[in-house]
Amino acid sequence: MWYFIRNNILAGLFVTIPILISIMIIWFIYEKLTSWSVELFLSIPWIGNQAYNFPFNDLIRIGSILIILFIVFFIGLFARNTIGGRIISFGEAILLKIPMFNIIFSTMKNIGDALRNQKNGMFRKVVLFEYPRKGIYCIGFITNEDNNWEISTKIDFNLVSIFLPTTPNPTSGFLLLLPQNDLIHLDITVSDAMKLIISGGAVTPSNLPFCNKPNNINTENGQ
Repeated sequence: MWYFIRNNILAGLFVTIPILISIMIIWFIYEKLTSWSVELFLSIPWIGNQAYNFPFNDLIRIGSILIILFIVFFIGLFARNTIGGRIISFGEAILLKIPMFNIIFSTMKNIGDALRNQKNGMFRKVVLFEYPRKGIYCIGFITNEDNNWEISTKIDFNLVSIFLPTTPNPTSGFLLLLPQNDLIHLDITVSDAMKLIISGGAVTPSNLPFCNKPNNINTENGQ
């Protein structure tokens, strides 16, 4: 009886915890993103503390989100215009000259450009490779296959940019530059690979396809 109760409680926790954590994160962003609007309405004499009460509080917050989306939409419309694009480029050039701020701004801008310019997001393909030594395999994501910068002049072959995420937090990881011949391309999706990494290998794709090994892969030591 005790094992029956325990197993059902554990099964319920594994179902509800991801849902609760997702709701908490969304609610936290919702609160932080709209708190300014509530403070603004508190300063209006005939509203005052009513801004904290239901349904005024939620109406104010939802209205602020609509305003933010409205502003972002018109900024995007302005940026896609020829004159607007030039004005924004001029403003960005000024921001890039501000010490310290330029490092953060340029990094975030480069990440945003990478996400926008790639059809399938920053992570293009899932690959398997030996790391940190032969015989140990890691799963990573190709982020760039065209490294036509300084490294292409320093070596005789092209290197592929690989992001190696950590487990269970895939937001941190390592940038690896590996030869194409050392990569085994997998058929699983980025989403399935992420589930595998976050769960520490406990959650595997339901139908794991065979991986396609390139014809020119290094076959040293029979691998």
